[in-house]
Amino acid sequence: MRADTKKAVTDYKAGTFMFKKEIASLETQLSSNEEVLYIATTNVTITNLVTGTVEKLPGAFMLTTERILFSYKVLLDHSMYTCDLADVKMVNCRGNGLTGGQIEITTTMQAFNIRVLHKKSTIHALQHLFDETIKNRKQQSQNAPVVANSPSGADEILKYKHLMDAGVISAEEFEAKKKQLLGLD
Repeated sequence: MRADTKKAVTDYKAGTFMFKKEIASLETQLSSNEEVLYIATTNVTITNLVTGTVEKLPGAFMLTTERILFSYKVLLDHSMYTCDLADVKMVNCRGNGLTGGQIEITTTMQAFNIRVLHKKSTIHALQHLFDETIKNRKQQSQNAPVVANSPSGADEILKYKHLMDAGVISAEEFEAKKKQLLGLD
């Protein structure tokens, strides 16, 4: 486990016993310059804002300096959700500290509702952490140089993969588009 992941697990008392594979799966997605700031092993409700589909899943949720990630595995079903922080529209951390609370994150495509068992002061600190991290990421995105080249075939395939993962297009539509982009049709 990466040092920053261990620190986040310790700082936020994230139970790793049943979620070691999900955490390891999240770590495989991280770049070397991406820092893990928060991790929670919990139940997450994910609502697809395009289709209205709602999933309630146990897994590991992670906030990094660049994005949010969520990994879950139930029997043979495994999936990964990821979203750049520049695409986050709203974050609301709330709770009473007795029965726990929620972190609600809304992006352009999905809404995440993460159940947490933190004290009220920790929930307030998390709101500040999310707000500052998102603000910093959006500033970085605005300052990034614009590349004039058209997207590569791999970028286009990745875009359609995200649409499939989000439930916007079917697996068949994704495969057809992938074959078209690869010139296999």
